[in-house]
Amino acid sequence: MSELMLMVERQELQGYLNNVTTRLSEEAWLGEALSALVANFPPAQQACAAGERDTLKNLFMPAFRGSTLTVGYNSSTQSA
Repeated sequence: MSELMLMVERQELQGYLNNVTTRLSEEAWLGEALSALVANFPPAQQACAAGERDTLKNLFMPAFRGSTLTVGYNSSTQSA
């Protein structure tokens, strides 16, 4: 390959890397924001303190059912 083609390929790969890095940063921010929201939600705090997993499930599962979020969770495989 010519030096020019190698340079163009390297720039294209760098662009892909930048896009992936940006996307990962955005996803990390979203995860932090959602965890802060849940952690500061009084009913969730009370349920966590009492060890009431069913209450937590009832609080948050409706938001994930049918959701297009893709965070390693598939609501169709979970029982209610």
